[in-house]
Amino acid sequence: MYSLIYLAILFVILSCHLSHTKAQFRMTNSEIIDITERPHAVAIYGNSYYMCDGSLVTLKSVVTVASCVSEMQKSELEVLGGVTDRMNRDSRNAQTRKVEENICADGYTRESECMNIAVLKLEGHFKHTKTVYPVKLCGSDLKTGDLMQVIGWVGCLLQSTILYVKRKDECQHLLVNSKKSLAATAVCATFGGENRGYGLSGAGAIVGNKLCAVSYNNINDWTIPGVFTDLTHQNIKTFLDNNINFDDAITTLSFIILENERNGEEALHRKILRDHSNPLDVPESAFVSSYRVSKEAFIMLLNIAAPHIKHTSLPTTLQMAATLRFLAEGGFQKAVGKDSYIAMGRSTVSKVLKEVLRILEKYLCPRWIKLRMTESELTQSKQYFQQHFGIPGVIGCIDGTHIQITKPNKDHSIFYNRKGYFSMNAMIICDYNMVIRSVDGRHPGSSHDALIWSVSKANDSFQRRYENRERGSWLLGDAGYPLQPFLLTPFRNPQAYTAEHTFNQKHCSGRNIVERTIGVLKSRFRCLARTLQYQPEKVIQIINVCCALHNICIHYKVQEIVDVDIENQEDALAEEIFNDSILYDEAALIRENKTSHLHRNS
Repeated sequence: MYSLIYLAILFVILSCHLSHTKAQFRMTNSEIIDITERPHAVAIYGNSYYMCDGSLVTLKSVVTVASCVSEMQKSELEVLGGVTDRMNRDSRNAQTRKVEENICADGYTRESECMNIAVLKLEGHFKHTKTVYPVKLCGSDLKTGDLMQVIGWVGCLLQSTILYVKRKDECQHLLVNSKKSLAATAVCATFGGENRGYGLSGAGAIVGNKLCAVSYNNINDWTIPGVFTDLTHQNIKTFLDNNINFDDAITTLSFIILENERNGEEALHRKILRDHSNPLDVPESAFVSSYRVSKEAFIMLLNIAAPHIKHTSLPTTLQMAATLRFLAEGGFQKAVGKDSYIAMGRSTVSKVLKEVLRILEKYLCPRWIKLRMTESELTQSKQYFQQHFGIPGVIGCIDGTHIQITKPNKDHSIFYNRKGYFSMNAMIICDYNMVIRSVDGRHPGSSHDALIWSVSKANDSFQRRYENRERGSWLLGDAGYPLQPFLLTPFRNPQAYTAEHTFNQKHCSGRNIVERTIGVLKSRFRCLARTLQYQPEKVIQIINVCCALHNICIHYKVQEIVDVDIENQEDALAEEIFNDSILYDEAALIRENKTSHLHRNS
């Protein structure tokens, strides 16, 4: 009996794999989405084999790439729409249409890959539904730094990822190993600061809810960027205008009818859900998974925020839940609104976030993020670092972490960091218990850690204490920070088996606490691990509130969430750090004394 079940499962897996052997598929950092989120996505089949992806731009026209369909006859092609799982072709939402005309752009060749675009005209209109719905084409040019949501089938399931448009000269440099040049009608995009891209042929790239590019990268190399036909290029636009009937009365009417249906039905559905829902009704484990705090902590947050939240038709409980859900999920506001216990429109979620984040930053952060430690806390911290790493007097650790953002409207160049993406560089100081004692997320991604520390309130506080003879307490920081009497950094390039080498090993082990703190912070609040699609001012708010909530989770003993692969190995730049000569001399002597102490006891 069991062997038959195993064979059946194996058959399903193999059939899914074999059904797309003619298509290339890979996706960087993708996540599964439902077809209702991007109902324009269609799969193109040739002689019953999955060939590539396409995008429905009218109910009778599909845009894809010529490299997929140029060698196929129209009678061999078929288009599938309306499904999340493309193997589910018999579902009630699935629709298939034969191809009436296969039009590839003049001038396309596989060698140059210029004008790699095609339009498939279908034999009949698709029926407009919530799972089959055309997308509008881009109205403005693609720009460097634009964020694209790329949608296509990976295996059998519809998935999406977020990529950044790169400069053309950067694209060509990254493509040099593939021995190909970037066509004039193409753009390339990468994931964050990495050179990895996307190679699913025909997949649509969405910018601002409009189709702006189509993927045709067909090079099986994970280290190169995704390459796309730029639908905003004048020659491509001319081809599309000449071969797509955008004035099709059926398509135009469908746009209007379906949009009205969606707005009306979704608004009614959301109101019913809101009137009959309470996030606190779910079990504790599910509550923590969705909102990251315990119910006890949630009620505490309500007590702090409720007196300051404006009275509206939305209950305060749901406003708080929507905010926490956004911080926990890290996706678009639309995904938050789909939470069955929140049920809000995207615009409503946006307004709620703006108000609740402002209140939490003002009334929560000062209570829960405090640099000053009590005598008991100082003693416990020093004992911990002494017992575990042998370094006396340490009260905490400092490090920076980059929070990825979309291209800012103003002064965007200063936000472009050395890793190749736009970010805020946030300074974090934590104690031995991973409680965040100070956060400074105000600085753009190009700012060096040492600069951020030098202008921080935390540095001012430590300076004043030192000048007031409050000494004997130190932070551990990496080589990106200056050596000071209250900030110990490692030796540069020590010889192996020397006292300096031993000190660096202990120092590195102790400093790992702040890296783990940042990892737990980003795992709990995934908005910090993904790309925040807001301007810097709001990003700073989000960083501050997440840090306060992190400390609340520790206070209420909420279990750590470590199911997100977070890397925070921010390599310290080996550049000259400005040091105050007097402070440096005193700090160097302190470090030498601690090094000798470690060496004697090792």
